[in-house]
Amino acid sequence: MLKQITAVLIAGTLGSTLALAQDSPEPSPEQDYTINEPSEDVGTSEAVLLQENSEQDITRQAVERFSLNPKQFTQTEGQNLYQTTCQACHMEDGKGAEGAGHYPPLAGNAKLVSKYYILSVLLTGYHGMPRFGDQMDDDQIAAVSNYVRRNLGNAYTDTITPADVRKLRTDRGK
Repeated sequence: MLKQITAVLIAGTLGSTLALAQDSPEPSPEQDYTINEPSEDVGTSEAVLLQENSEQDITRQAVERFSLNPKQFTQTEGQNLYQTTCQACHMEDGKGAEGAGHYPPLAGNAKLVSKYYILSVLLTGYHGMPRFGDQMDDDQIAAVSNYVRRNLGNAYTDTITPADVRKLRTDRGK
């Protein structure tokens, strides 16, 4: 039964996507699809839309939602970094998930009492979680760590600074 429902949902999604693609006019070679880098942190304010829901606008939104550099995250705010890097596995509310894998909860996680726990996990990875130390700078690691430790049912008040991250990187040789 579950397989049938999943197959119907996938088929419906693919059908809708194909229908939208077929209804879209072919772009002319003269059209400019240049995407300018946002001047502000992604997600903190709405940019002026090119033409709402146009192909250019949808492309711009996708680029801004993720990152302008595939090797380095460009977001700077903790919440934006969480939404881009953590939320897919740990869920929007931080309660984690079970299924194809085990994604532990960050909400109310007692291990976060030590600020160095989350820093170590983010810098070097842990079990199935990838490391982000080579994709985020010290400010970004500190920002997302502080967001997780102060939100999602957590209320740790000590602040993680970029200097804390830098020291840990240096101590670990990263």
